[in-house]
Parts: sequence; structure tokens; C-alpha cells
Amino acid sequence: FVQIMFTVSIILLILISINNAIEPARLRVEYQENPVGIDVEDPRFFWAIDGQDSRGQQQTAYQLIVYNEDTGAKAADTGKVSSSKQAHVTVPKLSLEAHTDYKWTVQLYDKSDTASSIASGYFSVAILNTTEWDGVQWIGIDTTKDTSTMNEFRMEFNLSQSQSIKKAVA
Repeated sequence: FVQIMFTVSIILLILISINNAIEPARLRVEYQENPVGIDVEDPRFFWAIDGQDSRGQQQTAYQLIVYNEDTGAKAADTGKVSSSKQAHVTVPKLSLEAHTDYKWTVQLYDKSDTASSIASGYFSVAILNTTEWDGVQWIGIDTTKDTSTMNEFRMEFNLSQSQSIKKAVA
């Protein structure tokens, strides 16, 4: 009986280690995790792989999809790409809009063509065109006044009941 249990245990351990799939982890856009306000039109995506040490497993393909967070519409989909690349991945035909939030997902495939679970990250886009800065009033210290007590930049304002804040970023 002990010998049978030992044999069954060994077989289960082997099956578990063989079936240990790769998983995307530590997702980044432009070197940052869930960045706010990127200012590039063609961002670079990065991920690491968990489970890679499971008996020679490796990424052989990926699929990356970018969604507009507000509408849920696909902004781009790479389809399944045969590649082990995990850094500086760009998405062809990705057209980003300024002042927009995006969600992105990545799914990996291992050497057995087994799909990983889908991992997701987020990023938002700031100003992409420098003409958007035209006419902007910059916040700064009025050097003609006594600045010895000014240790912060602050502006107070009131909203009427009909107004609401859709989004605020500091």
C-alpha cells in the first residue's frame, strides 16, 4: 500500500509540474505600472512571465488588446502574434486619443500552445499635440509679491449643484 501511494504521489507531482502554465505578470506601459498621463502616440508595453521555471516553459506567442475605458470599444487588437518578445512591444494601428483612459489585456501562449489567463492593466493619455498648450495660463509664483509665506500652489473654487467633477488627477 505504501509503495502504491508513493508511486501515485510521484505521478501527481510530475503531472502538476508538466501542466504548470506560464502567466503574464508585472504589466507596464512606458516603464510604469498603470501610468497616468503618458504623452506618446505609440506606447511600449511590457510584461514578465510567472511560471517560466516550470520545466522549460516559455512564451511562444501573445495577444494584446487595447480598449477605450469609457466606451469599451477596442482601440486595437494584435491578434495572436508568434513571438517571445515581452518588452518594447508596440501595437500596430493603435490610435490613441488625448485625455482618454485605456485598459489593455495580454494573453500568452506557451510551447504547447496553451493559453494563459488574461492579465490586464490600465493607462491614460495626456496631451499628445503641443498646440493644446496654446492659451494656457501657467500656475506660478508672482515674484512681484512677498513669497516668503507661499509654500504651496492652491486654487479654491466652488461648484454649483448642477456641476459635477467627472475626473480629477493630481
